[in-house]
Amino acid sequence: MIKMKNLIVIFFLFVISFGVFAQEVITASAISLNEAIENLENKAKEKDSTIVKITSAGGQNYVRASAIIEENK
Repeated sequence: MIKMKNLIVIFFLFVISFGVFAQEVITASAISLNEAIENLENKAKEKDSTIVKITSAGGQNYVRASAIIEENK
């Protein structure tokens, strides 16, 4: 009976620690994505390029307007 309680406690601790780890990974990914977007915006400003923000179901994607214009020619 005591072993069963110990296993249950260990299982719940594992689930909680895995959840915390997953949250840290998601947070780190979001920070990296924000830094990449800022970097892209800064490069576009340096080149006097226009940034077009396209929002999709998966999030936000940034592309140069000149790339869209070239595709539509």
